[in-house]
Amino acid sequence: MNSFLAIIGRELRIGFADLHRVVTPISFFAVVLVLMPLGLGPSPQLLAKVAPGLVWVVALLAILISADRLFGDDMKEGSLPQLMTLSLALPWVVLAKMLAWWLMAMVPLAVIAPILGMMLGLSTEAAVITFLTLLIGGLGLCLVGGISAALTLSTGAGGALVALIALPLYVPILIFGSAAVEAASLGLAVKPYVLILLAFDFLAVPLAPVAAAAALRIAIDD
Repeated sequence: MNSFLAIIGRELRIGFADLHRVVTPISFFAVVLVLMPLGLGPSPQLLAKVAPGLVWVVALLAILISADRLFGDDMKEGSLPQLMTLSLALPWVVLAKMLAWWLMAMVPLAVIAPILGMMLGLSTEAAVITFLTLLIGGLGLCLVGGISAALTLSTGAGGALVALIALPLYVPILIFGSAAVEAASLGLAVKPYVLILLAFDFLAVPLAPVAAAAALRIAIDD
């Protein structure tokens, strides 16, 4: 457990030392949502109607921006093979990196999303559910994105290929996350959607690190 927490701490120190990794997804998320009313028009009814799906789609794209750096930076620096020789099993190392990515990228998005969502016309209840669903569903986004980043590591193709692989797997999270926010806007029950997002996380936490670790071994052997 100490080694696991040490890797999370290492990733957080590296991430906040290079603020570009932290600021870029947040800036993209904020700028797109702020500019969106200029494209859709000033109608409060229209903005409130599209806000649940819009917030989730932009958050998904913001996460994809930094996905290829999850393992790519370690590969370029030559530290990835060293991480594979640690006494801690590689899936645990991968899980630690995924959790650190979630803390750096997704948690800040979940914090600012309710404010930006209310600017688009979300109710207070919907804004709270936006925070909750992005926090829970964001973990799934990072876990699935980690698999895609590991699969494309040896190709050097970068973000485009990562997005191509990850997007089909992101669809269920996007559907239920935005549906929860929309249900909150309409005063309907949101618990079923939140439980589905939690179920996805419980399924992805044990499986995603194993799949990503296998892909990393292949990339190193190549």
